[in-house]
Amino acid sequence: MDSWVQSNNRSEHRNGISLWLADLNRTETEFSQGLVTDTDRRVVHQRITKGILALLDQLGAGRPAMHSYHCYTCDRVDQSDTFSELFEKNKASRKQFYFLYGWERQSHLGMFRRIAYEQEGAFLDDLSPRTELACRARKLELRLRPTRKEQLFKIDIIKNLFHLLEVAPEAHEPLLEKNLAYLASKTPLFTELSPKDFLCIYIPILSYDWDSEITPRVAKWMFEEFCGEPLPETSPTFLFFFAVVFEEEDADLVQEIRQTVEASQHIFPLPELEKVNKRDIRRWFSVYHQLAPSSETRDQFLATHFGSGQDPVDMEIVELNLRKIIDQFNNTYIQ
Repeated sequence: MDSWVQSNNRSEHRNGISLWLADLNRTETEFSQGLVTDTDRRVVHQRITKGILALLDQLGAGRPAMHSYHCYTCDRVDQSDTFSELFEKNKASRKQFYFLYGWERQSHLGMFRRIAYEQEGAFLDDLSPRTELACRARKLELRLRPTRKEQLFKIDIIKNLFHLLEVAPEAHEPLLEKNLAYLASKTPLFTELSPKDFLCIYIPILSYDWDSEITPRVAKWMFEEFCGEPLPETSPTFLFFFAVVFEEEDADLVQEIRQTVEASQHIFPLPELEKVNKRDIRRWFSVYHQLAPSSETRDQFLATHFGSGQDPVDMEIVELNLRKIIDQFNNTYIQ
């Protein structure tokens, strides 16, 4: 970054950028030494990112830069609308539970991140990088190990949650006797978050690991027992997303999982994640018209990145290519 400023004779910005770099390097060093928390590190990253986007906006003669998370806004209207309706209906609850399900290439994680960013109001930032977020939505992604043992499955979930909420699980054994309310009383994150904020939690469940008896029981335990005790009024809202990923061509298993998910009473299923139609990709370019201001440009992007046919596209491919297009757009600032 500093070399770019020097090569472009932007001396008026060099000091500010040098301070960003120093702040970033110091924070990374302190984080590696255990002197600052991951939360503090994220705050620094967000502040620097916001400053960079504002600078790009200034250098681009008023044209706002775009954050790469706008790649998550293509299609998924049914899922987003369903979530919004269910969320509003249950807004009084500080704990809500949802199922995301579909084949592995349909980007469950992208859908999860989209919902979190929508809660913050982040998708309006391309109109102005100086826009302040309405709230904060921390995105916490569990990494579970495969197991066929119900108790180990539960313990693994609890350990993940303790770590992600920056509480050492070893000091709070036996973990199966603890619940979310207990964890909420220990986490330092609550000193930084308010009741208007969110903790969005992603729980991946691969079809390889699906057990017709154990998996539904653990989900029920999560809802009824681990999260059963009320949270304090000062707590942010917890949004839990069980992401069920179909990974094998087993029609009977997939149908069983679908029936279980769609029949759930307390964990709300969002519509199944499917491939993206070309017309929805074209609609995305119409919304972000600054990326492709003419029909000819949109046609070129579609043909180059998504092929000339009309076959639907896996969401993973859509997000990957839209992110590339956004990066190319932002790179024009520094050419």
